[in-house]
Amino acid sequence: MKAAISRGKPPRPSRISRVFVNLASFPVRSAAIRCLAAGLVVMLAACRLNDDPAPVTPVETAIDTIGGVEYLRNTGTPPTWRIETRLTLGSAGAIGEPAPDEFGRVSSAITGPNNRVYVADALNDEIKVFDPNGALAFRFGRDGEGPGEFGTIYSLAWLGDTLLALDFQVGRIGLFSADGEWIGQRRHPGSISGSPAFLRFFQTDQREAWAFSLSTSPDRSRVFVRHTPNGVSDTLRLLSADDPTSSVIICDHPNGSISFFNIPYASRLLQHPARNGLLAAVQTAEYRIAFLDATGDTVRVVERELEPVPTTSDGWDEGLEEYRTYRDENPGASCEPGSVDRPSVQPPVRSLLLDPGGRLWTEVITVDGVFWEVFDPRGRLAGRVPAFSYGDRTAPYFSDRYVVAVHTDTLDTPSVTVYEVHTQPR
Repeated sequence: MKAAISRGKPPRPSRISRVFVNLASFPVRSAAIRCLAAGLVVMLAACRLNDDPAPVTPVETAIDTIGGVEYLRNTGTPPTWRIETRLTLGSAGAIGEPAPDEFGRVSSAITGPNNRVYVADALNDEIKVFDPNGALAFRFGRDGEGPGEFGTIYSLAWLGDTLLALDFQVGRIGLFSADGEWIGQRRHPGSISGSPAFLRFFQTDQREAWAFSLSTSPDRSRVFVRHTPNGVSDTLRLLSADDPTSSVIICDHPNGSISFFNIPYASRLLQHPARNGLLAAVQTAEYRIAFLDATGDTVRVVERELEPVPTTSDGWDEGLEEYRTYRDENPGASCEPGSVDRPSVQPPVRSLLLDPGGRLWTEVITVDGVFWEVFDPRGRLAGRVPAFSYGDRTAPYFSDRYVVAVHTDTLDTPSVTVYEVHTQPR
């Protein structure tokens, strides 16, 4: 995915994040454990993909505490939970009066009280609320900076029964009742632009949500700000990159603009706030999720063993198509790195998210296909859900029972799908 921006500004994030770090630099207190984990990854990467599917084995979680760090090593094949489409919203529009579920640009969609679906339309500066059958219950918001108005809605979240709306253009978080009544506001740094896939709320509890922000320090570092019903409390600083060119191609155009292109199958850093003021982070080349405290010390590591999946030539060519087109159309551009080599195996992790119940969701590539694997708040593997479609500019929303995904078709028409997750067999 290409992003052309003015010189000096950071690239837009892709999917969940476009920040990079070497997990080996995490301050794990035992160097021996670090080496053991690295050796395990090397051995796994050396394996070749078999033609036969992986055998189904019971899930086991080995828990050890070494040097003050808790390690949870998950093995086996978890039960596959059934996922069922409950509701689809989104009309392409027609001549005449717009359809109730016609959206301009969906930046966030979540479930709420009475199983209603709250959809933020950033283009029309409003929030539409639908009942479980898909009927429009009510709508609220309009363009502006007054009470109940929006500049640009980036994200929605809940603090108990209070709805939060993150608005970077106005520089605030709007507070609403579940019925759309204006309650008040909290100031939040504005003048930030980018993808709502990362410039958003990160919910970790029914009464706790973290919002992406920039610190007030001179370096304007990127942070997560913790919001509770009592107000703003803590901050978590995002991990920074040692090598920002490890997963993107950066092209300088003669006109002064800069373009960024993802390198297919490259390892990336994903990070998400977690409960108890921790930060969950994973370098996607390793299925090894580290939980760090506010001082940067690792306190827990959740590990998973998966058979590596080879890369494909089709995936490599498709991933570089936009970059190659850019080079053909801009022969005077200078790009770094000048060439990239296709790796032999795919990074096992695609996405990392948490739900309001504190469960960890990881989108992973396995020999059996793509799944979302679900861990309980402690880090024990509980189940998996088959992959579903969602766009790269809006992160899926997970609740205790439902998944809400936003995507667009080939005509760039947005739609919202609500899935119900069944953890028990039919």
